Amino acid sequence: MDSRIEFYVSKIEAEILRNLAEHDNADLYQIAHDLIQYETAERIESICQAYEVVKHELAG
Repeated sequence: MDSRIEFYVSKIEAEILRNLAEHDNADLYQIAHDLIQYETAERIESICQAYEVVKHELAG
């Protein structure tokens, strides 16, 4: 896995844990959406791939 994707996987997972600790819920889609709002196309691709990795980890 690309290091940029691993970075975003870690970032998404950290945000999920923070949301669960503070609000007792987390919306994976919203977290990814918030990350892509101001990013370049190249980074958006990495964020989308990281989203899929985290989604499969949670479902798996």
